[in-house]
Amino acid sequence: VRGLRASATSPISFAITLDLRGTGRLGIVPVGNETTMRLGSTWAHPGFSGGQLPVSHRIGSDGFEARWHTAWFARGFPA
Repeated sequence: VRGLRASATSPISFAITLDLRGTGRLGIVPVGNETTMRLGSTWAHPGFSGGQLPVSHRIGSDGFEARWHTAWFARGFPA
């Protein structure tokens, strides 16, 4: 995302819409000191894997919503 600037202590919030087709996997790397992410889709059969699982999720016939929250010390690599 271009043009975003923030100090080291202020959060950066943004939203993005992706149209993915034929994608077998979507990976997100939590590089912030504290990362919170919400993801939702009309896809009714998601799978969650990796080092950080969602702290909450809802899966239904209409799709899914999931939320992750990761602190820097739990992400598995240094700053």
